[in-house]
Amino acid sequence: MGKIPPYTVGDRCDISSSVCLMLPLLWGFSMGCGGRSLHTDSRRPPSKAVSLHLRDSRGTPVFLEKMRGRSVLLLVFATYDPNSQLALNALTQFADTHPKQLIVAIAVQPMPERILPAFEHALNPTFLLAYDPSESILAGTSGLGEVKVVPYYVLLDAEGRIADRRYGAMSPEALDHLVSE
Repeated sequence: MGKIPPYTVGDRCDISSSVCLMLPLLWGFSMGCGGRSLHTDSRRPPSKAVSLHLRDSRGTPVFLEKMRGRSVLLLVFATYDPNSQLALNALTQFADTHPKQLIVAIAVQPMPERILPAFEHALNPTFLLAYDPSESILAGTSGLGEVKVVPYYVLLDAEGRIADRRYGAMSPEALDHLVSE
């Protein structure tokens, strides 16, 4: 079976389609995460801190600036993307073994504020699920730069600057290596 390419930001999925709803399940059973990311973005990190104003699944404002002083692992994902779902499963396992690591998973898709509450209820994560109400991540105007593919990991250092970026689903072991470097 061939690999399903990562969701490209801007793609749409007809969530009423039974094929679309079954795809993540089939993908999860048929393929493994493999423990490696698809791509590492080795471009030099920007010197200024990333500033994002997000909202959690209840609509409460979340400011990355308030998380300064500790590293933060961000995951940019889409709820209906199979690779994003693999990434969220691995992130859940990682979060369970790294309770002190700040983690924010950011949904980038049409109307995330409508799907995130149910998604959070089903996933019951130990990390924060959020969305970008200004859609600056989708527009490529956020401090994260242009995000072409999800899942997309960004590790922010304690000052809020980008320390590393990775594309593609990663295993819990690969996430451990990412935050340990």
